[in-house]
Amino acid sequence: MLIYLDWRDLSDVLEEDSRFNLLQDKMHAGGHQLLICFAHIIELCRRGPNRPVCRMLLDLEKLPLRWAEEDLVFPLELNEAVNAFCDGREYGTVLPFVKLFAEICPPNELGRRPRANITPAEWYWECWNDPSAKIGEEREKVEARWTAWRSESPGPVPPVPFVQTFERLAACHSVVSRPGGNIPEVAKWVQQSPSRCPGLRTSHEVLQVRLRKRQRRVEGGDMQDSVHVRFAPYVDLITLDGETRDDLRQARALTSALLDRVCKNLDEAMKRL
Repeated sequence: MLIYLDWRDLSDVLEEDSRFNLLQDKMHAGGHQLLICFAHIIELCRRGPNRPVCRMLLDLEKLPLRWAEEDLVFPLELNEAVNAFCDGREYGTVLPFVKLFAEICPPNELGRRPRANITPAEWYWECWNDPSAKIGEEREKVEARWTAWRSESPGPVPPVPFVQTFERLAACHSVVSRPGGNIPEVAKWVQQSPSRCPGLRTSHEVLQVRLRKRQRRVEGGDMQDSVHVRFAPYVDLITLDGETRDDLRQARALTSALLDRVCKNLDEAMKRL
């Protein structure tokens, strides 16, 4: 099975030896893998300097891992949707996975990525405090904009049509129409089935729930939660915090199969391994 842990669950288990050993044994014995994206690594690094960040990353490397590029999900899905629609076939499977940890690391300001064989612990020592890398700077700017957007004008706001979300992301990722179908037509076709662009659909539906209750107090993990839910369709089990689980349950047009793979914490997930 492929398992995705909320960053809080991942951090907690890496700081508790007994639970980590149990997880490690179960993962290896059952042939399971843990899906890790760059958002996980950022949050673990932010646990320092009073937390054993390097030790946590070294322990993480002991687990059977699979790497996921969070910024690959939407463009892969969008392009597959355009191609499937124009080819007159059903939406196919896309896999937002990569082979190496270095492939999920952002380039520095010179456009250079870390060496191919770098490990998370080595990246922490070599890149986290490197001024030229500016690792946390852009993400912090995005989070600041997210928090500001969530904080202004308390109260429910109108939902965003899925077609509008699809068009905006298609433009953002330079996805262009092909003969036989323009972007709005493709978006309407995608909207007919939750199996088409599942990561995008999940993120969009959860966003609509959060828009309806926008008066809620903003929390630091909001942006991370938005990253986590896009991977829900691509794993067998995923842990999410209570509010995000509630948002998924309230979201429209999501399948019961998707909701069935959601766990409230690591302990529940391990019972299902």
